[in-house]
Amino acid sequence: MPAARPTSSTATTSLAGGLVLVAAAAGLWWAIAPATAPEVLRAVAAVAFAVGIVVLATGVLGERGLFTASSVAAVGLLVFATVDLIVRAVLAGTGLLDANDRVLLGVGLLALQLVGIVGGAVAVVAAGRSGSLGRWALRALLAVVVVRAAFFVAGFVPFSGYGLLVLVSGLSVLVPLSVLEFGIALLLHGRGAELRSRGSRIVESWRSSTNVT
Repeated sequence: MPAARPTSSTATTSLAGGLVLVAAAAGLWWAIAPATAPEVLRAVAAVAFAVGIVVLATGVLGERGLFTASSVAAVGLLVFATVDLIVRAVLAGTGLLDANDRVLLGVGLLALQLVGIVGGAVAVVAAGRSGSLGRWALRALLAVVVVRAAFFVAGFVPFSGYGLLVLVSGLSVLVPLSVLEFGIALLLHGRGAELRSRGSRIVESWRSSTNVT
């Protein structure tokens, strides 16, 4: 069976990429300067990422979305983004719970996060097998899922020492950085030939202006 054509670029991946970049910017602000960053940034990051994934999955302005090319990849991505949104929303209201309820909620959220990571992994595999995402977008998505999975596993490691704890906290910036990479990859999705053509014209123009052969 021939591989599916990559998801349409232009409007679909441009809008999805722009929304993912908004999520990355909000996440970076929170990760780099949590003392000055407003709490709402966490919600902005989760909502923008989820909406971007919905756009990528369904398409806009009559363009094909990921559902058309690979429904499995689309569902997996939607699960991945929706779980993140739910977890952030639930955590925002944990201050009203007592200690016992927080323990039960924590176990439930861990299970939910695992479901989200599995959904992301399924999306990567399905998109790779179907060819529904370009090479760089697929690699960037893999980075997002791997980073999330790494921090999920790190939550079970009994860290000892303040220095090690600070190091792990500092590495949390990798989460929004991986999202940033994914957003850029979506913006450039399907535009390799166009970018190469523009690059060639720029080089030729420079050579002509400097008489370089």
